[in-house]
Formats: sequence, structure tokens, C-alpha cells
Amino acid sequence: MDRRRLIARINEIEKKLSPRQIRFADEYMKTGDAVKAAIKLGFRESHAEKRAFNFLKCGELSEYLSLRERLLSGGAGVSRRQLAADLIEIKDRCMAAKPVMARDPETKKMVENGEWTFDVAGALRALEKLASLMDGTDEDDFEPPEERCAAASLEERERILRSIAEEFKEGES
Repeated sequence: MDRRRLIARINEIEKKLSPRQIRFADEYMKTGDAVKAAIKLGFRESHAEKRAFNFLKCGELSEYLSLRERLLSGGAGVSRRQLAADLIEIKDRCMAAKPVMARDPETKKMVENGEWTFDVAGALRALEKLASLMDGTDEDDFEPPEERCAAASLEERERILRSIAEEFKEGES
């Protein structure tokens, strides 16, 4: 379906949806979390999961969400969930310790020198993008604590990144 037809279909479905369903869709598109979207609409936390399920059960609303996601992805088939999964994989790879290699003067081969490193900047950038994707804020609003990592040892950097990841996970709950 080309972009023009996609927009026309979205508009057609939108006319059939209630204002509350549209607001739910907007919130759901921002967070990717149906329960948080229902809470944002004013439902009590104790009822939010059931209400979210009922919203998503609606065929027209499901199609509307799917088409909007498709429109946002530019037809490339990349969803918010896929982007989040990819960013998590990037963050995990960046946080994985890698041995530092040095040239052995005797054998003239590269060997591990006993030190380990990981990509602090890459991990922080992936966390920044993931936070931006999850909460719908502009990535410029996110200020990663890079200054804490600049002069830290490898163990300290890893501890800092793990605490950031834990803070992020707690924020998702």
C-alpha cells in the first residue's frame, strides 16, 4: 500500500474510533506499553490491564495502530519493538568485556595482555536512544552521565553502566 492510500485508510478508520480510542492509540504509540497508555487515559492501575486488553481487542483500533506504525516506519517494516530489541542488543554487545590485545615481541603475534575493555560511549548512546524511544522524549533531553565514566576504572565504568541499566529497567516498570 503506497503512502497516500495508507494515510487515507488511517483517516477512514480514525473516523470510526472514539476520541478515547484515538488518545489510547497516541499514548500506546509513544510508549509501546498498553497498560501505561490506559493509565495515562485515567484508568486506575488495578483496572488498566483489562482496559488495555479491551482496547487492543478492537479490530479497527488494532488495524489503526498497525497502519500508523507502518506509516511511521516509512514502510520499511521496522517497528518500535524491533528498534528497541536492536538497541538492547547493541547495548549488551557494547557492555560485553573484550580482551585488550598487544603484540608479543617474541612471537610477533597479537595476544591478550590481561586487561579488559568495553565500549562505554556505545553503551551510553544505545541507552540514550532506547530511553528516547521508550518515553517519546527528544533524545536531546536525555543527559547521559558520561562525565562519571571519563576517569573511572573498567570495574567502575561497568558498575556505573549497570546502575544506569537498572535505573532504566525500574523506570519501565
